[in-house]
Amino acid sequence: MIQDTYKKLGGLGLGLSLLALCAGCSAEDPMSGQDTAEVFLQPAFHVNGVETRSIVSGIATTEGEGKIHQVKLFVTKENGYTPYDGVGTSGADAGLSTFTYQSASGGGNEWVGSPIVKLSSVKARIYAYSPASSTLTKSTSTTAHTIPITLPATQSFHGAKEWDSDAIDYMYGSAANTVGDATTITASHTSPSGSGSFDGTYQPEIYLQHALARLSFTMHSATGRPVNTTYDYVKKIKLKAGTNLFTTGSGTMSVADGAIGGGTPTSELTFTAKEEAGVTTAVLCGNTGTPTMVGYGLVAPLSTASDMTITVVVGQKGSATADRELSATLKQIVWKRGHTHKIQITLSNRAVTVSTEIMPWTDSDMDNGDVKPGGY
Repeated sequence: MIQDTYKKLGGLGLGLSLLALCAGCSAEDPMSGQDTAEVFLQPAFHVNGVETRSIVSGIATTEGEGKIHQVKLFVTKENGYTPYDGVGTSGADAGLSTFTYQSASGGGNEWVGSPIVKLSSVKARIYAYSPASSTLTKSTSTTAHTIPITLPATQSFHGAKEWDSDAIDYMYGSAANTVGDATTITASHTSPSGSGSFDGTYQPEIYLQHALARLSFTMHSATGRPVNTTYDYVKKIKLKAGTNLFTTGSGTMSVADGAIGGGTPTSELTFTAKEEAGVTTAVLCGNTGTPTMVGYGLVAPLSTASDMTITVVVGQKGSATADRELSATLKQIVWKRGHTHKIQITLSNRAVTVSTEIMPWTDSDMDNGDVKPGGY
């Protein structure tokens, strides 16, 4: 077998790919006239968001530090629900293959599917999702395939690492890189056509989209107020709505379009700095004009513009004795999937004020998989 490395095109996202291999010589069935050659499926994976401090921000040979190394594919016939012939075993594993990132040598990237996916002239529809360990619930008559998700109402984060959260960054695959897109992914044994679109070939481009929205809390001190290096650590951030506005608990994510289903409505979310070796990882407020990230988390999209109260617990790093709670109102807030929602907090001695900004998880111009989380 001959294996080539396909390098990322156009600087869109984090391009991770392999060229497919011919599994045999091209042949034509004399009875049907149909091309019977098979090729190995080798998609080009892209992860949007490697230039922001997203929870998942890249791909590497091992899991962790904001990176993934496996993506699960569900390969079906063109109808979107019949498992593709020869992929996986029968029953629950039919149509499933786990693609694992192996290395990045010579400027390229290598992914290996297990089991290997061989494509014939029959067009395949492909669903991609992460975490790869999730159990897929398949529909036998529609494209409504889902994985279970958990959306914690109380989340913790590592203040110093800026990617370490106990909320899971659920992702689904799309054939387009537009944030929040859900374009159908297809493939067959057709040869790629130069540097054009790879849609419908054995090298489909798959963009992993974030199904959740990301909250990023930053803080700086008010003009004329010096930061108190003893008592200005941000330990906890709370969001409270007047109704059960937030979706939490156990639910599902559609692997076709990232839609969130189920869950338990609640009125309050909490984000708390983790402890490490018995000491909080809370971050100190930034100086005037230089906001510092002091918290982050992942939440279900919120489509109805709503008001909510933000409360910040600020105090001494090693003691709760002098903790103070300061609150402000966030007006007409919406949360879009695949977007970072920056909430900037200005700290004065007795109060806080807030401003908000919405931005997509941006693409990166890096061309290898070993990318650590970057800055804003």
